[in-house]
Amino acid sequence: MHDDKGIIRCLEELVIQVKKSSNHMRRTKIDIVLVSYHRAQFTYDCLSSIKTFTTTPHRVIVVDNGSDNETVKMLQESKEDGLIDILILLPENLGLEPAKNYGLQMVESKLYVDSDNDILLPPPDKDGDWLSKLIKLMTPEYAAISLPPQVFIGADKKEMFKDAGDVQQM
Repeated sequence: MHDDKGIIRCLEELVIQVKKSSNHMRRTKIDIVLVSYHRAQFTYDCLSSIKTFTTTPHRVIVVDNGSDNETVKMLQESKEDGLIDILILLPENLGLEPAKNYGLQMVESKLYVDSDNDILLPPPDKDGDWLSKLIKLMTPEYAAISLPPQVFIGADKKEMFKDAGDVQQM
């Protein structure tokens, strides 16, 4: 059994330390928050697609939810390689929403993206990158946007299943 108050106190101190030690980029338009739990390769592929296909100024915040050593090592190396701007390593799995909340505490931008760690992003096209397109959708009428995923089937990723759905006012 663990001491919840002790863990919370430890995590609050960690958030304060990360805020003090991180290079806050005030020019950042969008913060991207990911929570990871194991699945090192999925997470690495997601981070790589963000780096490769995101031309809009952004900052990547990753909260690891008590993963195995392999995943933690990959995340630390990804931070060193510039794929992650802020990395928070939680001592144990607190659940998705509590972990996400630690990442959201790091958000400095007016808009942010909360994404799963197994998402592969599309390359930019003539209309811009995926993030610039999301920014264009954000208006006072649409305070929150949820977009359906595109699921690729098969190793060659030639078949694609598009979930039906439109942006809807909430």
